[in-house]
Amino acid sequence: MKAVKIIAITLFLIFAPLSIAAMNEVIPVPEIDLERGYIVVEGVGLPPKNVLDTDKFYLARLAAKLDAQRNLLKIIANLRLDSQVSETNYREQDILKTQIDGIIKNMKIISESESFKDGIYRLKMEIRIKTLTPVVYPTAKESSVSEEKYPVTGLIIEANQVNGVLTEPWEIRDTEGKLIYSSTRALYYPEKSLFFNSQEQALQGSLAGNNPLMISCIRFKDSILLVSPQDGQLILNVLQDTDVFLLSKIAVIIGGSK
Repeated sequence: MKAVKIIAITLFLIFAPLSIAAMNEVIPVPEIDLERGYIVVEGVGLPPKNVLDTDKFYLARLAAKLDAQRNLLKIIANLRLDSQVSETNYREQDILKTQIDGIIKNMKIISESESFKDGIYRLKMEIRIKTLTPVVYPTAKESSVSEEKYPVTGLIIEANQVNGVLTEPWEIRDTEGKLIYSSTRALYYPEKSLFFNSQEQALQGSLAGNNPLMISCIRFKDSILLVSPQDGQLILNVLQDTDVFLLSKIAVIIGGSK
């Protein structure tokens, strides 16, 4: 079963008993603050019918809060469509539920309606982008790879020896097929190209920052950059607590091809 189905079941168990308004299925476009590393989602709530006037405000506020949480989790579900989580793998399900619970607890309200005259309550909630990374991308597991833990600002893939053109959507996988990164699962994709002709150009002109992790690509196939299993695990281990994946802080050196 896909992870999105697991999330859907979790959402039902969490929200169904408290659902008090039928919300629009369209997910509002999230606001992303790159400098602070936050994502902001909006929630809208209506009070249920046949309740006391004194209760309408509080119930509408609760509905708006649940709607904001639901909107964020819908976004996560869409980003996780490529993930493979077995229906019988209960440990993975437990990990996923724990991560989702953690996301909900770490969301905080940053603005609310000042007026309730129209019977609709609106609020905005935010969460740190790096909190979402372990849920969207594979979490690092125990391995024999030894690396120094240090804060990194991005990822640079050196693929200047690769022939061909990298087109959207593109991925980073290891040679055993494990997904490391997919451009389709980023919350933000910069307007400027992520592809550069040299290391100097990549360091100066990308979102990778001043302390990126440098990895070499060993093969290129169908817009997939292949790295060794050791390097793939290194990427996951080093970037697991950062916002590099979700904010596309990645530069790819592909020589003369852009």
